[in-house]
Amino acid sequence: MTSSNWSGRIVRLAESKLYIRVIILIYTFALSVVLTSGLPIAIKITLLLFLLFSVIHVYHTPHYTSGMRTLIYKKTGWQLINEQDVADNFDHYRIIIDAGLFLLIEFSTARKRRVFIIFSDQISSDEHRFLKIIEKIK
Repeated sequence: MTSSNWSGRIVRLAESKLYIRVIILIYTFALSVVLTSGLPIAIKITLLLFLLFSVIHVYHTPHYTSGMRTLIYKKTGWQLINEQDVADNFDHYRIIIDAGLFLLIEFSTARKRRVFIIFSDQISSDEHRFLKIIEKIK
């Protein structure tokens, strides 16, 4: 089976609820590091304010979408459609990390390169398998 058999395959990215869980874990760890560090109180307060503003930002945008809405595989490469319906074309694709919880993927051409995180709850298991197979075929 060649990659041309899957030309026109569409992968739609859903909003990730797993993202908020990962963020809570990271911020809890960062908070404990700041509070238990031997830094002067002024630096601790500054870092805690930074963490607070970051948490407020996450609260207002609780779902991670990576800016992409749709991935379309074509014979000539990939077309990425963002949330404003603007298409961007790429020749090459590779999975940098498949951690189970998320995929770190790279799309590139001769002139540009973009790296995205796709959480496991944003795509189905069939779409995950498709992304892995296409990487091996190309």
